[in-house]
Amino acid sequence: MLPFSFATDGATVGGDLRRERGSDRMHVYAVAVDDAAQTLSADERQHLRATAEVPDWFMDDVERRYREIRKQR
Repeated sequence: MLPFSFATDGATVGGDLRRERGSDRMHVYAVAVDDAAQTLSADERQHLRATAEVPDWFMDDVERRYREIRKQR
């Protein structure tokens, strides 16, 4: 029997699964960021564009939304 992460065409099955999980997490984060961005005020959007800085509450909101999305799956 071959190990779970046996090589196939230069890639590994185990590596493919890790990349897939990582890709799924990034997708969920992207959705959470997009949802949180929809709640930015016009002034917050202007500040973000000018400084590349998000409001203090933004990352906490993204994390909250991320957890909610993950629970729904």
